[in-house]
Amino acid sequence: MALKLSGVTTYGKTDVFRFDPRELVTRFAAYTGRKHRSDEAVERMAASLLLNGQEQAFLYRKGEDGGPVPVSGHTRILAAAKITNESMGMYSPDTPFLLRGEFRQMNEAEAMFHTFAENDEDSRTPLSPLDIAYFIRTVSETMGLSDADIAKKMGKNPNYVSRHRKVLDLDHNTQKAVADGKVKLDAVVNTLHKLTPEKRAEAIAKANGSGPSIAKAAREAGATAPRTDADFKGWMRHTAEKMPARGRAFLLGILEYRAGKISGEELEEMLRKL
Repeated sequence: MALKLSGVTTYGKTDVFRFDPRELVTRFAAYTGRKHRSDEAVERMAASLLLNGQEQAFLYRKGEDGGPVPVSGHTRILAAAKITNESMGMYSPDTPFLLRGEFRQMNEAEAMFHTFAENDEDSRTPLSPLDIAYFIRTVSETMGLSDADIAKKMGKNPNYVSRHRKVLDLDHNTQKAVADGKVKLDAVVNTLHKLTPEKRAEAIAKANGSGPSIAKAAREAGATAPRTDADFKGWMRHTAEKMPARGRAFLLGILEYRAGKISGEELEEMLRKL
């Protein structure tokens, strides 16, 4: 028996139908794989669709109202709607860019994890830490899953989930900087989530996006930020140069101990000689 859908116009006689993308945009689920889709990303996809056509069908499931709910291909759908609405190429609101969709039976929870997997590391545009953080929060609130359960289903360790949750504590502007790739996750975990929004903005403006430089910029802005390993080693070497021979040997010995080059007993012997 052929699949029947309500609320939209379908084209074709099999479970692989063609859809008007404008009808699909209104049927997106709460979780679409990305918290932030830039205009540039949609424009690039539109250019690809106009040049190469639709190379891959988007995936959809059947919603509670009997209509289709996209599971993958959200950027393609937005791009096709843009092509249609803006009369790009040979298309117009009267002659829409129809998209081919393939049905797959799955429940809401299965669909969310499938959407995440479709957008994970192997995708054309990798997920940002913000996308991942909102996915974690969505499945936690919607499905009642613990962080341990979420990590297991994602194939990650629990620390991966807890680190990404810190992104949710940030203000909107800092979250956007994370989504745009201007701020790395390490900077969020180690520094930014501990600062006020004003200090975050100042630190990001002074830094180049890496964790160590943001921590340094935060301190220069008057905020308290943890020292990095590079900060610690640099201070130790700088201070060692000013010390007498035995003091210098001990400070450099601490670095050698940390690097695994000497034993604790050897370091203690250096201390006894001070």
